[in-house]
Amino acid sequence: QLLAEAGYPGGRGFPRTDLWLRVADTSINKVAGEALQAMLKETLGIEINILYQQRKIYNDNLFQWQIPMGMLVFAYDYPDPSNMLGLLWRSQPKGYARHDWNNTTFNDLLDRAN
Repeated sequence: QLLAEAGYPGGRGFPRTDLWLRVADTSINKVAGEALQAMLKETLGIEINILYQQRKIYNDNLFQWQIPMGMLVFAYDYPDPSNMLGLLWRSQPKGYARHDWNNTTFNDLLDRAN
């Protein structure tokens, strides 16, 4: 319904985008990427390309916010929520953060929790 309201009924006309995956990552990423590609097509009518990149190319583009959609492996270094929430989701400047998402309320709550 939201796609139709935005002018893309059944995904028609929705711009094709790229899903970036690192070549060196486990085969589970390949399976997950292909599953996501199939689900977006089947459920929303949206088509995506899968691009396999070398680690350096992927990371250089990731930290400059040049990847429209990507997947990578992440594991906790230690069992504390701030390890995942702060490292991955707290707003940071370009070149440091993996994304440009910014939510002041989230940042404030995270700062208070730490």
